[in-house]
Amino acid sequence: MGSKTLKVLVFVGFFSFLTLNMGRADFRSPRTVALGGAGRANPLLNDAIYQNPSFASFLPNYSWSGNFKALGEGRGRAYSISALDGRSELFQAGLGFQVRDLYSSLHFGASTKINPTVTVGAGAKFFFSKDSSSFSSFRDFSVSASWVPLNWLQLAAVAENLDRTSEMASLGMERELILASKVRIAEKVMLYADPHFKLGNSLRASATALQGPLNGLLTGYEFGAEMGVLKDFYFRLGAFKNALLLDIRNRGNGFGYGFGWVSGKISFDFGVEHTLSPVDQVTHTSGATVFF
Repeated sequence: MGSKTLKVLVFVGFFSFLTLNMGRADFRSPRTVALGGAGRANPLLNDAIYQNPSFASFLPNYSWSGNFKALGEGRGRAYSISALDGRSELFQAGLGFQVRDLYSSLHFGASTKINPTVTVGAGAKFFFSKDSSSFSSFRDFSVSASWVPLNWLQLAAVAENLDRTSEMASLGMERELILASKVRIAEKVMLYADPHFKLGNSLRASATALQGPLNGLLTGYEFGAEMGVLKDFYFRLGAFKNALLLDIRNRGNGFGYGFGWVSGKISFDFGVEHTLSPVDQVTHTSGATVFF
């Protein structure tokens, strides 16, 4: 058995063991918020745990991150902490934990390289409900892949909410395929696009659904832009349509904006998410990440 085959088998076995008890999650960091939810083709550091686990193999760092989100007057707050180890030769993995008023959630993501430009990953999520009258606890999983064919182009595919339950449906979670892209149009100007497509209840049903008309297939999308200013400061702007927003336990439309600053081995980020429909509300998210 070759070393590459052994590596993949260990990765699959390790993930299969973890998915018996844990789950990957729908969480937006300050950077993700500012990009309108986009960025799965190039999640930075610990964002890979939540957005696209396969990208962790392109992040050869060890990092810790903490985030705080103000949900608005009378709607509580959210806290999260996560750790990612992208330095392992066998596979790269991260773990995150989030606390909100109605629930807490545990998130896991792992990935491995197929070759220098292609990676595959898997994630899991487990939601612990604090109020059974709102929704029951549940678990779920996802799979993803990333491809960097050119130095200015990055692509990713993320299949989310694959074990969709009635509890997930009540929160607006759909079984989806997200085809994400990042295009660098200048040295420090990047564009992101993350359209979402419906998936069926099985592989055959999903393949049939993907052959249908685009209008009936597209479930939503997120677009974002990121511009570097000077050496270590970034402005971000994005918009989303029919995107999952767990703050309102529904899907909605709106936009985001924010900024990030990287200094040495630490980054600070801030993002504002303005949901326009089905409700009009504004949330603020801030966080810091230490990496080495």
